Amino acid sequence: MTWTCPECGRTFARSKQSHSCDARSVASHFEGKDPKLAALFNDLVQKLGETRVDAAKTSIHLVSTHAFGGVTVRRDHLRVEFLSRRVLESARIVKTEPLGRRYAYHVIVRELSDIDKELIDWLAEAQAMQASRK
Repeated sequence: MTWTCPECGRTFARSKQSHSCDARSVASHFEGKDPKLAALFNDLVQKLGETRVDAAKTSIHLVSTHAFGGVTVRRDHLRVEFLSRRVLESARIVKTEPLGRRYAYHVIVRELSDIDKELIDWLAEAQAMQASRK
């Protein structure tokens, strides 16, 4: 069952889920940025398959049943964030945040080659983990 905020129209998995009603368009995140970044974002979303994008003020959320990751558009790169129950070790991970029994990981994407099987597998695992939430 989903809930739609009557103020902003965004859809959530839980009734009255806490959020900011300051919704934005995906395109607004790429205004004034290198057009290559929008192409990278589109490639990433296409490789993820069944994924809804939910643009908010500071980032673009990647949503299945629940949000499982996000993308922050910077001047010259995308910062891709996702959740995992596993401890991941990779030179690609620029930040790790422990969140109880889960971890939030941050990966920089600058080139098409950065959107590889490893990153897509991590995101698919995060998507499956959030979809199985009770």
